[in-house]
Amino acid sequence: ISDARNFIAPYKATFYASVDLAKHLRKCRTKTVIKKETMFNGLSMLLKIHKSIIIAALLFLTNIIGLYAQGLEVTIAGISVEGNIFSHPETIITLSGLRVGDKIALPADDKLQIAIKNIWKRKQFSDVKIEVDRYTSAGAFLKIIVKELPRLNKIIIENNDEISEKDIALAVGKIRGDVISQYDIYLIRKSIKSLYAKEGLAFAEVEAEINISDSSDKYVDLYLDINEGVDFRVRSIEFVGNSQMSSGELRGAFDKTLVKSWWRFWRSGKFNYEDYKKDKELLKKYFKKNGFIEAEIIRDTVMFDELSKGINILIEIYEGNKFYVRNIDFTGNTIQTDET
Repeated sequence: ISDARNFIAPYKATFYASVDLAKHLRKCRTKTVIKKETMFNGLSMLLKIHKSIIIAALLFLTNIIGLYAQGLEVTIAGISVEGNIFSHPETIITLSGLRVGDKIALPADDKLQIAIKNIWKRKQFSDVKIEVDRYTSAGAFLKIIVKELPRLNKIIIENNDEISEKDIALAVGKIRGDVISQYDIYLIRKSIKSLYAKEGLAFAEVEAEINISDSSDKYVDLYLDINEGVDFRVRSIEFVGNSQMSSGELRGAFDKTLVKSWWRFWRSGKFNYEDYKKDKELLKKYFKKNGFIEAEIIRDTVMFDELSKGINILIEIYEGNKFYVRNIDFTGNTIQTDET
């Protein structure tokens, strides 16, 4: 402020002279005769004065902007915390890395940005900002304003028949008092859907939302509404690329992934993705057992038919050549013969 006053002082006289001249010209308008030369000189002088004021103002603003960009270095005289519910104020201050007595440049300083990032890393807050509460002769008093993420009270699960609440709760991975964010809810939905997919319910839907708990407004309840969909049955398993082994032989290598047939009523035919992955490993072993040691599964496609509630599986394979055992030779046997 003091620098600004000193900078503008030389222009005060010019400004007041401009005001006086303007008043004088207004009085001249009431006169019957005004000399054209006097008016022209007066207007020229007024324009020059205004031009000087504009230049002075621009220089003043440039100077102020420069000072602002450089920043004003102050001492942190105190730090307080606002908005915290579960977190202790001293913990938040410690996390920020700011200390009373530190020098910072206002209005912006890298230390303030680092402090905000340090608090964010705790993953307990949905909003963090730092403001100057007040200035004193001792320095600046900072205020850390936070908004905490909600804490979980309980989990409420509805419309689950195929999977128990205990298993779903394990998939959620949260207990009372844990922080829960929107990203956590996304991960919870994904985890539960994966759990249902393993049970053959690939089209299960999970709706999740949090509401303020009835027991305390400081906690929230997590509501999970599950649409389990339907069980999908294996309708067909087809192979492409096999020329020496029939598709029936290859289907017989599977243990759990079986085609549902009406005459085999004891087979459920229910599709389970984890069992299917194990059966593909059994198929590879079956090839090797029959001499196709180069055989590989190139790609496989699992197609869901929502109308028939069935699954069609297409597996493309590479058989390679079939190898036979010609001779078996032994070395190092001095007591037993090769025939033995």
